[in-house]
Amino acid sequence: LLNNFILLIPLFAILGGIGLSFDSAFAVDYSLERPFCTNTMGGSWSSSTCTLESSYTISTGDKLTIPTYVTLKINAEFNNNGSRIQDNNLLTNYGTLINLGTIENNGWIFNTLKGILNNYGSITNDLYGDFKNYGILTNFNDIFNFRSLSNHGTINNDIDAVIENLYRGTLSNFSTLNNQGIITSDGSILTYPESLLTNKGTIDNRSTLKNQGTISNFNTLNNQGDINNEGTLNNNNTIKNDGTIFNDGTIFNDGTIFNDGTIDNSSGDIVNEGEITNQNNIIGYDLTNNQPDAEIAPTGPFTLNQTFCNTMSGSWSGSTCTLDQNYTLLA
Repeated sequence: LLNNFILLIPLFAILGGIGLSFDSAFAVDYSLERPFCTNTMGGSWSSSTCTLESSYTISTGDKLTIPTYVTLKINAEFNNNGSRIQDNNLLTNYGTLINLGTIENNGWIFNTLKGILNNYGSITNDLYGDFKNYGILTNFNDIFNFRSLSNHGTINNDIDAVIENLYRGTLSNFSTLNNQGIITSDGSILTYPESLLTNKGTIDNRSTLKNQGTISNFNTLNNQGDINNEGTLNNNNTIKNDGTIFNDGTIFNDGTIFNDGTIDNSSGDIVNEGEITNQNNIIGYDLTNNQPDAEIAPTGPFTLNQTFCNTMSGSWSGSTCTLDQNYTLLA
């Protein structure tokens, strides 16, 4: 007995020295093949497709790889309880997918009309990934998009949650996108006709945002790139423009627009019931329905010419600028 005890002492010393915990020692890397699908997950296998009809949970610390020739079809509840899923082919969700770990997509993710995907962990849509949502996707933590994330259903980005649309990434909205957290974009954001993007958090656009639907801003929209508005942009709070806004549609302003860049309104309409502070350049300014208490407030110095007369919503004729409504010139 004493000899056995003596032998155990160096064994534990070795384990402690290499920093190996019992949890990590029992973590397992799985590949989604027929035996794992049918025997471990309790699914059915047909033509390289694993179909889950009952609930399954991946243990914390484990890794599940979906090979390039395999499809995972979820018809029940699938819980990623702190593990890592690497999708190299196709993950299709008809049920409920709850992610508390990591999902890395190098293939295709389809969240179908019946699908519910709740992300409490991290989803990375990699350079070869295609992520399509037709159901309900609710993000409570982080989504990183390097390629294509398209929404045909509903995406809810919760308070304190982050969607990062990275360089070369495209975030396409064909339906409803509700943001209460943060959306940052160094790629492209495209909103299509009849779509709705409601912002009650923060959107930071550092590249291209093209709107053909309706964007309603109730908090902060920061632009350091290009916004091409061909639809309707409703501002009820703050838009800060350090880039360029091309308006070929309609902007309804009931909040504040700070313009340190360029607003090109050559082909659109701006309906102002709030305040527009212009510190740089407004082209083709055509203001409609400007309320008596609304302000268009550039900062000087100024030269009273036809361009600045238009900025003040005046009329220009024979070197005379005529103001028929209130205007405030800030110091």
